[in-house]
Amino acid sequence: MIPYLVIQLLLPLRHHLIEGDVLWTEEGHRLSWRMMLRERSGYIIFRIKDLKTGDESFYNYSKNLTNKQAQNLATKPDFIWQYCQRIKKEYQGKHIAIYIDCKNSINRKELKTLIDPKFDMAKAEWDYFGHNEWVLID
Repeated sequence: MIPYLVIQLLLPLRHHLIEGDVLWTEEGHRLSWRMMLRERSGYIIFRIKDLKTGDESFYNYSKNLTNKQAQNLATKPDFIWQYCQRIKKEYQGKHIAIYIDCKNSINRKELKTLIDPKFDMAKAEWDYFGHNEWVLID
């Protein structure tokens, strides 16, 4: 019973241990006690680069997402990482790099870059309990 209680107390508070503002980075927001404290909006563009040929193309993510999923994709770093994993599977057998142009606004303020546009998301790892280097801190 004690391990269960410890998890129920620590998991919602983990965002205090992660670098950056949870309002911006979203890291530690899920399963926390934070409620709807902000309005997020943004856009995202996926650029795929073939590392052998150097060819670049834009990836149409809306082809297999609903409007709600596409809206969430642009504003949630964990969704972005998961979608990059899906893109990697689609291009399995090819050596690709995935670069992202992603800007977000919180509470209708100016748009700011959320994901490092120079980071190859095909190599990204997700850290559930810490800050991810490719998420920029506001």
